[in-house]
Amino acid sequence: MIKKYMLIHRIKKNRKKFFDLEKNILLEKNSDIKQQLACETALFAASHSIGIYNSSIIESVFLDMAKEIDAELTSSPLPGSVLHVMTKAWFSGGHTRCVERWIKICKDKKHSCVLLDQPNNLYGSLKSIVEEHGGELTCFDLDLSLKEKAKLLRSYASQFETVILHVHMYDPTPIAAFGVPEFLRPVIFFNHADHCFWLGCSIADYVADITLYGHQITQYRRGINRAMCLGIPSENLKNFDVNYLSARSFLGFRENDKIIFSSGQADKFAPIGFPSYYNIISDILTKEKNAKFIIVGINAKEFFWSKLKKIFSDRLILKSYVDFYSEYLPYLAASDLVLDSYPVGGGTFLIDAVAAHKPILSLGKFQTDFILKSPAHCEKYEQFLDKAHKILNDNNYAKQHINKVFQQYLDEADQTQWKSRFEHLLSLVHVHDIYPVTDGDRNKIDAVSIQFARWIEPVDSYWKQVQKIRKFCISIHTKKNSLEVTILGKKIIDFRKK
Repeated sequence: MIKKYMLIHRIKKNRKKFFDLEKNILLEKNSDIKQQLACETALFAASHSIGIYNSSIIESVFLDMAKEIDAELTSSPLPGSVLHVMTKAWFSGGHTRCVERWIKICKDKKHSCVLLDQPNNLYGSLKSIVEEHGGELTCFDLDLSLKEKAKLLRSYASQFETVILHVHMYDPTPIAAFGVPEFLRPVIFFNHADHCFWLGCSIADYVADITLYGHQITQYRRGINRAMCLGIPSENLKNFDVNYLSARSFLGFRENDKIIFSSGQADKFAPIGFPSYYNIISDILTKEKNAKFIIVGINAKEFFWSKLKKIFSDRLILKSYVDFYSEYLPYLAASDLVLDSYPVGGGTFLIDAVAAHKPILSLGKFQTDFILKSPAHCEKYEQFLDKAHKILNDNNYAKQHINKVFQQYLDEADQTQWKSRFEHLLSLVHVHDIYPVTDGDRNKIDAVSIQFARWIEPVDSYWKQVQKIRKFCISIHTKKNSLEVTILGKKIIDFRKK
């Protein structure tokens, strides 16, 4: 298993590079190059664990850009209108589903959605859901420059009463669009990536956090008190369990099959040591002879999936992308047990499972609040396997487990509770402002950044690098009449006898 001190060393190394990148931004005089450096630095910070969650240096670059933009603004927005701003929307995954559910739950609002950098039409049902609720889906031209996109977004967003950001962590477009006092519409930042660095602290009139630990990061690491825990909107699946038999028949499962289901983007299953998903699948399918495992969202060519497929054949069903309504929901309906992704847990995925009255288990440390408070959360791997065995083989235990988790869900995460929190959030924001970015303690390394490092620095690739260094950092080649010594790729001795 990769050790904690190795991860801390990696974070410190990433952090040093981040500081160097920030210095380059400050030293650069050319505004175009400065903006490019700021974009590259934001991308690096968002895709590496650095234990730092914002940057006043980066945001100031795009606040300066915002002052250079002159956009025509609408004086009177449409009452009750909401604009959801996304960098990209995807055919699968919880990110796009959040926006869809937000729209369906809050039917009293008129919702539209704009996609700033959509490379294709893989946004699934988002377009139809937006249009069914009286709004429109708009995709900006990919050929537009950052400044052109920001100008267009500022003008378009002024037509709406409220703006909600679901943007990628490194996307500077909202800062350039809303980083001026002339833009008056309140901006809410939906904190879907609470575990890592993101841009937008300077323009967020309120931050909508999805977890308690994320809320604490917002307050104490990003220095933002304009925040509350909103959570993830859920699908209306309260009567979904009645489709259990028809879904199993539709998918071709036998009556005595025990179906285990999991889903998540491929990187969430990247191994970090013991246990990995290889252990989870192998241990459960070896013990449960009638069990079949379905995993959606993975890349079957990565990690250990092909090896597991050879071992368990038709008992392991691997899918990359599936349609949410025609395939994903039937798989969920047919399942007897739903397991969280690991080492990085899911959010929307588990909420769907609980709403569908399915027994769930999670081994992750950073999870949705109601799951952490319920029997679904497992501290130890042995406890995880024991509960999985009981759920699959003891109907009474499974029902008790479902009821306890579902009650916790009703108390904190069902649609009525979520809508009530959103309406309260709207009552807290009325006008837009620009805020100073508080960098906070830049020397602290917290548990979240260590866990994030585990996710993006998989142990397999890490140890491959270590072994490569050990093998090739000192290379000695001897031939007749010659001696060559290479250290870290640099030739130190090249002796040739003449």
